[in-house]
Order: sequence, then C-alpha cells, then structure tokens
Amino acid sequence: IAEVKRVLSVLDGAVLVISAVEGV
Repeated sequence: IAEVKRVLSVLDGAVLVISAVEGV
C-alpha cells in the first residue's frame, strides 16, 4: 500500500531529524 510506505518514509525522516538534533 502506497500510504503505508509514505507513513514509514515520514517516520524514518523524522527519526533521522531527531537523531541529528540530539547528536548536536
């Protein structure tokens, strides 16, 4: 399902952003 992939992509992106912020 495209919607599932979209949600996973958004969550993955959010995790990367959070990791980058916490890493600073």
